[in-house]
Amino acid sequence: MTAKYYVTLTDYGATRVAQAHDSTSILLSQLVIGDANNIPYDPIDKKSQTALVNQRATVPVQSVQINGAVTTVTATIAANLGGFNIHEIGLKDDTGKLVYIGNYHGGYKPIIAEGAGGELTIVIDITAESGKDALIEIDPNVVTANKKWVIDNFVRISTFEEALNNEKDARIYSDNLLNEKIDQANLARLNGDKDLSDRIYLLENAPISPSLGVNQNWQDVTHLRALDTNYFNNSGGPRAISVVTQGRDAEVNITVNGLQVWNSQNTYDNWDIIMGGMTIIPNGQSYKVEANRTRGGTLIKWMEMGI
Repeated sequence: MTAKYYVTLTDYGATRVAQAHDSTSILLSQLVIGDANNIPYDPIDKKSQTALVNQRATVPVQSVQINGAVTTVTATIAANLGGFNIHEIGLKDDTGKLVYIGNYHGGYKPIIAEGAGGELTIVIDITAESGKDALIEIDPNVVTANKKWVIDNFVRISTFEEALNNEKDARIYSDNLLNEKIDQANLARLNGDKDLSDRIYLLENAPISPSLGVNQNWQDVTHLRALDTNYFNNSGGPRAISVVTQGRDAEVNITVNGLQVWNSQNTYDNWDIIMGGMTIIPNGQSYKVEANRTRGGTLIKWMEMGI
């Protein structure tokens, strides 16, 4: 099935790819986002563009991952950027020129002032065309960390260090107390020191990993999601999703990395009913929800936790 939303090389990008080889990389620097003046278009008709039709924001590329013939590019739109429907996207190289141009499903990107602002991570899969393979890399001068990465990796470390300091203070106090009673509790002190040292060792070597549901809430992302569209969990931890669809012969089919993990179907022909599905997406994996839209299945609600 031909993809409805995709990116394609601009004329400039095609020239860059034709000139690139294993020792000459294309450095992707920026993701540009626009509303196309709210008139969606097919990217193949805009290959001659040197800029988006109506660019609204620019953000740095955060990661480029290559898996065989597929290059996955990730960028995050900050919470303070938005107030428009995203109909077009593009990728620029380190010279600031447009290499790829693509369309988007028109989801609305709110801002904090509207009461529903939040970061939006866009993941783009680029498949190398025959005869057009090129080495695509991230521009090392523009690597950034999003808010969630900072919270996961620095706030948690701060909590860990506080717990470790408290444990060490407890050991010092315990040692002083036992020293005062060394004649009566020499053996207890030795055993206590060993047990306390073991606990400190476990704390110092404990892995730091996010836990699903801890200090997290369900979020309504219906306006940011679309059926039959691949999304990517790069949050650093597991992500739970819950989806509800409605329609005649409605269906909820959830796939993770191409593997079906949930399927519920309406077995009552011609009945308009509501169907639901729920699963957990491991970090670093893609996911997609389908709902038999050819028979009228529509998205009613899409909730996520751990995003």
